Amino acid sequence: MEECQDDWTNVCSIGISCQMHGVLYVNGEGHAVSPLLTWQDGRGDLLTASGKTYASTLSEITGYPLNTGFGLVTHFYMTKQGEIPKGAMKLCTIGDYLAMKLCGKTAPLMDSSNAASIGLYSLEKGQFDKQKLSEAGMDASILPELAIERKSTGQTADGKTVICAIGDNQASFLGAVPSFTGTLLVNIGTGSQISVYSPEYIECPMLETRPFVDGGYLLVGASLSGGKSYELLE
Repeated sequence: MEECQDDWTNVCSIGISCQMHGVLYVNGEGHAVSPLLTWQDGRGDLLTASGKTYASTLSEITGYPLNTGFGLVTHFYMTKQGEIPKGAMKLCTIGDYLAMKLCGKTAPLMDSSNAASIGLYSLEKGQFDKQKLSEAGMDASILPELAIERKSTGQTADGKTVICAIGDNQASFLGAVPSFTGTLLVNIGTGSQISVYSPEYIECPMLETRPFVDGGYLLVGASLSGGKSYELLE
């Protein structure tokens, strides 16, 4: 931001996109009390005493399809193992944390695109399923406030509006397509994705339905056949 000072007067708002699925913990003052636990955190694949993985166990308890690396799967493991960081009051994505810090806030605000990525989020209701979270033995108070009515976290000290961080998949679609409808986006990054817009909530076999920034949805097919392939080859 300091390097942009020559053009800074022309800026009215700041947009943030961030890696999905990962979370970090913050205390009551808004300071991080953990590192970022990314989507590559594999502890959800470790086995419980029953011989099932933590990810599959949480899926069975809640009825939600979940994978290792989802923020609330990692949180489930840490809850069962007594590893929640001391002083942790809320969890959030790295983008939520950045937005909070830019505004001098002490509590994170999360957009639906990131909320859905960490798990246990009802697409049809537009909110976390706190009851299922509690049934799985987790304290629902750890969840951040959702950006339902307002889409900005706040303002910087010099009055620039900071928009709530959105997921990197939604940001890639928003920034690349000429129009939301009638476009199929193919994105090759760490993984590979195809994304198609739908103004209404629908479910399609082999595709994941994700919230989009305008109240609509993205139908996404995702695999690890992007950069992960090069990593394996190397």
